Amino acid sequence: MAQAILIESNQVMHELLAINLKNYVGLEIIPRKDASEAIGLLDILPDIELIVTRFKIGMEETTLKIIEYIEKNQLEIGLIIIGEPNLDLSEKAVVIKDDKDWEEVIKSAARILGITTGVLPNTVLPDYIPIPTNYFLPLTKSCCDVYIRIKKGPEDFQFIKRIHANDNFTREEIQKYVDQGLKSFYIPKKYRDYFTNFVTNQLVYQLKQQVYENEVNYELLSESYEVAINEIMEMGFTSSTIELTETLIETMFKTFEKSKGVSSFIAEIINAKSNYMYQHCHLTSVVSNQILNSLDLDVRNKYEKLTYAAFFHDMSLSKNDNLAKVRNNKEIKRVTNKQSEIDQIHEHALKSAEIIRSHPDAPVGVDQIIREHHGSLDGRGFNSDESSKLNPLSRVLIIAEDFVSRLLKYAHDKKSGARPLLKELNEDYAEPEMKKVIQALEKSLK
Repeated sequence: MAQAILIESNQVMHELLAINLKNYVGLEIIPRKDASEAIGLLDILPDIELIVTRFKIGMEETTLKIIEYIEKNQLEIGLIIIGEPNLDLSEKAVVIKDDKDWEEVIKSAARILGITTGVLPNTVLPDYIPIPTNYFLPLTKSCCDVYIRIKKGPEDFQFIKRIHANDNFTREEIQKYVDQGLKSFYIPKKYRDYFTNFVTNQLVYQLKQQVYENEVNYELLSESYEVAINEIMEMGFTSSTIELTETLIETMFKTFEKSKGVSSFIAEIINAKSNYMYQHCHLTSVVSNQILNSLDLDVRNKYEKLTYAAFFHDMSLSKNDNLAKVRNNKEIKRVTNKQSEIDQIHEHALKSAEIIRSHPDAPVGVDQIIREHHGSLDGRGFNSDESSKLNPLSRVLIIAEDFVSRLLKYAHDKKSGARPLLKELNEDYAEPEMKKVIQALEKSLK
């Protein structure tokens, strides 16, 4: 679902726009109070499709600040201004002078997003829909024509074909687009489901070939993980996304079997060309299962639960690595002061647990482990006072995930020296139940 920022101080108008932009244009609405908050979001989510804003919010020159940011960063974002500006901005944005004409805002949003069939309740997709550019990196061809979008005016976008269906292309050719800052290619909307199946089938084939040929390609694993999580968040659990995740989990364990132990494997992952979310997922999966090996527990069926929990525990934060790196309430303040993002962090364990329940083959009880992976029984916020009430496997995941988060933080911080991670964990987790898990972690690392 495409995303739009809405800056509207009038509550009634805000509700009218938010509801109708979602229902009629298919947009996910992200409210912001002013230009500063909007720009803060664009810093971490530059692929926002549309901004709808009042010309001014209070004394702030809201529109002018946003236009300056868009031009400085060369972003192709649609802009709709509500209210009559005191200067001509017709070449930079769509200006709707009547500040109560919400219907015209909806129509303009539809035109900007390329919805040419009219604003109707069943019209929730534009004629062309964006696909992240990195989806194409592991591919050698596409199942349909692929376009780039060129902005020609406030309401005028041209789609230019760059890849023909079934034409071969190289990773290097796609990388050039990535290096130039292209965030998305576009495909005709009728191919959306077909394209998802095509990409996942291609990745499944390559992952299985990797296992068959006894090779380890962490870049492919990372790209496949990103596609899997993004498609699950966008499309839900389908036969193709389920097959991809199952293949990924199997391949990830095969790669660990090829390593020379936990320490060697950790070094391989940290040094591999891969993204944070994948590294965190894979390492948490392996470390949690190594802890389980060291504990005096009946491990039957528990490996599978921990593997699923590690794979899916942060999926609701998949679009923002910075939010996924937060470990406690103190760290939130260093990452964001925006209430919507603070709410995302506090709710992500609960939301990820709710998503995994729709997986038809997920092990029974894995949703509880995900819900409790920050120590809170209800999946909200961070809690260190309820460890005795947690599922024993939740305690394992908590320590494994926290250890991996600290490890990745210090490994990627070139200014940081060696850190006594196990000592830090012992200082932060005083409860006897958690101490036992930390001792098992120490044993597994040796």
